[in-house]
Amino acid sequence: MQAVTKLTLSATPETIAMAKQLASERKTSVSALFAKFIRDLHQLEHLAASSHANHAVKDLLGSADGWPADMSYDEIIRQAIHEKHGVEP
Repeated sequence: MQAVTKLTLSATPETIAMAKQLASERKTSVSALFAKFIRDLHQLEHLAASSHANHAVKDLLGSADGWPADMSYDEIIRQAIHEKHGVEP
């Protein structure tokens, strides 16, 4: 068993609620969910960096580039819908 170190993260109440809901749905903890996310992201980035990486993987990894760090996912979706369809969701 690996040693475990406590990590404190900051997030909005909405993000915390989403994390708890996802963890509950997957019958795991928020800590385990976070650890899996980091391992998976690390693996994907190493795959994309390799010379054998599929271009689709590289495109997927780059699809979130440029999203403002101060905007929530919901705000980004609302803005995209407004820009594409000219309506407020």
